Amino acid sequence: MPRSRPTDLPDFRLPPVVEVYLSVQFEPIAGFDATVMSACCSEFAANFPKVRYQQPLGHDLEVFSPSSLAPPAFQFQIGGPPDISVRLALTSADGARLLQIQSDRLVHNWRRQGSETDYPRYESIREAFEGHARTFLALVARAGLADPVIDQCEISYINRIEAPTDSGGYAGAGRVFSQLRPIDGRDSLPRLEDLGFRARYVVEDTDHPPIARLHTLAQPEFNDGSGTPPAFRFNLMSRGRPPVPTLDGSLSFFDLGRRTIVNAFAALTTPEMHQVWGRTDVA
Repeated sequence: MPRSRPTDLPDFRLPPVVEVYLSVQFEPIAGFDATVMSACCSEFAANFPKVRYQQPLGHDLEVFSPSSLAPPAFQFQIGGPPDISVRLALTSADGARLLQIQSDRLVHNWRRQGSETDYPRYESIREAFEGHARTFLALVARAGLADPVIDQCEISYINRIEAPTDSGGYAGAGRVFSQLRPIDGRDSLPRLEDLGFRARYVVEDTDHPPIARLHTLAQPEFNDGSGTPPAFRFNLMSRGRPPVPTLDGSLSFFDLGRRTIVNAFAALTTPEMHQVWGRTDVA
């Protein structure tokens, strides 16, 4: 039975989301070689006929300690090379779905294709990810390889928000993002041209230490000369360790991350924009 959407979450009829991805990261699978990668291509060919090979994504871990507030230092690891250092990028025929596979990561993306494409909602994306992940795990088992031990999960929403043109485009950022307030009239600044900002939030559990970190990034999407209106790219990503290092634990993490992101999106954007996007959960 398909999962239903929680009724206590902020909801928008026309959310500005253009991409959502779910990612599980695990310890590199020993023996994950070109033969296994080729089997992945064959297994998913019906739904993802377009094949590319790219540089692998990094192995990222959220660390919760005083030192984690400092910029990351360079680290050197001594050990043998991975069986195969490449990322398999499989794309659906319409370009809206992307499945990415490497020896230590599995990622499923939904990407909006044109303004007329409907956002399929989190429940649909989660269901698709779970199906692909179970197929991948079965393939790994048939190859005689060990079950992946999941050490990190990511869920990200990427939004494209058109800047208010009647407020000077990017200079109207205060009408989009709630944490931006007008400068006190007693002080003065030159005319704002554009801006960007990032913030990190620690996601805590009442009975446990920090379990995830919410990363937010807002920045201008500069016009490429095609005549499209100026817009902000607003990314929200929740990343952390699942409660148990399994697929079911990862799905539980995604549910929490989705809740964190949707609530944060509503809190960090303005009621004016909520009207534009057709917010339905408030009077």
